[in-house]
Amino acid sequence: MRFTFDDFALDDDRRALLKGGGAVHLSLKAYELLKLLLVERPRVLPKTELHERLWPDTFVSDSRLASVMAEVRCALGERARRSRFIRTAHGFGYGFVGAVAEDKPGRQVGADTHGRARGQSAAEAALLECWLSKGEEQFALHVGENVIGRGRQATVSVDSLSVSRRHARIVVTTNEARLEDLNSRNGTRIRERRIAGRIRLRDGDVVQTGSVAFVFHMVAADASTVPVDRDGASTRRK
Repeated sequence: MRFTFDDFALDDDRRALLKGGGAVHLSLKAYELLKLLLVERPRVLPKTELHERLWPDTFVSDSRLASVMAEVRCALGERARRSRFIRTAHGFGYGFVGAVAEDKPGRQVGADTHGRARGQSAAEAALLECWLSKGEEQFALHVGENVIGRGRQATVSVDSLSVSRRHARIVVTTNEARLEDLNSRNGTRIRERRIAGRIRLRDGDVVQTGSVAFVFHMVAADASTVPVDRDGASTRRK
């Protein structure tokens, strides 16, 4: 994922803010705040939502958010009263207002009634089918970002206090799915290891968020049905 605006670029693969090809220093929280504003643009995000998404399950004061925002503004070379990129809705929150070009493979820009992203061909959208299972429950994953958490807006909603409101996410493109922890308190594990960064998922991987475990499933959408005998065993030749 890469966002380009004016002479800046936020490159999420490199987790860096660039200007003229050179890196601009940002702390982790400042980077996450800028990325969040870019992803949600042009919506103005209320401070309560920013607190929840940047510091899940942790109380911080408004002054901490203001300090991180000041760092972002400094990196972009602007002031609150003369801002080219970030709008302040006084007493409410912040939003990104600059013109942005976004390069994101498999980007979901709004779904039609069949769950396909607008602007994406049916063939592209159907290359992979992914879902999570937990016991008898199944959770379909769409192309783009799928958040796992306790929040009502989560794609995979989990009723467990061991899971943060925005705990982890799975980003699905037309040819792969990658898992990333969202700074959750209890961490995300795969193959019994706590993850850092983005991990490519394989069919059958066990994904654990807090104390809740899911099994990840992925198949090609055009895969043919496997014949089975009366006992349910596959009759396909190996």
